[in-house]
Amino acid sequence: VTLAGAFFAVGVFGIVGYMWFATHLVYFLAAVFGALGAAVSVAHRSQDVEVDGKLSNRNILIQAFTRVVLGSSFGVLFVLMSKANLVMGVIRDNLQSLCVFALISGFSERFIPDILRRLESGANGNGNTSVPV
Repeated sequence: VTLAGAFFAVGVFGIVGYMWFATHLVYFLAAVFGALGAAVSVAHRSQDVEVDGKLSNRNILIQAFTRVVLGSSFGVLFVLMSKANLVMGVIRDNLQSLCVFALISGFSERFIPDILRRLESGANGNGNTSVPV
């Protein structure tokens, strides 16, 4: 059920995103690859997770959908940070690399929050806002 909900969310987000980002292909692809990374993460974790019998299928689907939306958002956020030369600016014009890192951003729940934490500490500490990853 969780896996089906995650891939349904990827499909819905992909269709809506295509209409939204039609003129900005890199952001659309970042959203799709981030969502795909999150869906793979949900599928990977669903093998090891025991579901409480008290949870309804609706609640499980909402959790899967939320993770996919967050993964998609993290994929787009990574591309925005790369284009702004804050994180891995060296790949900002390489579509394939941006898609790979958008997928990683969606798969890993800690990747983007850790980068944001480093950016924040760098801006508060020494004024250097560039984060080596």
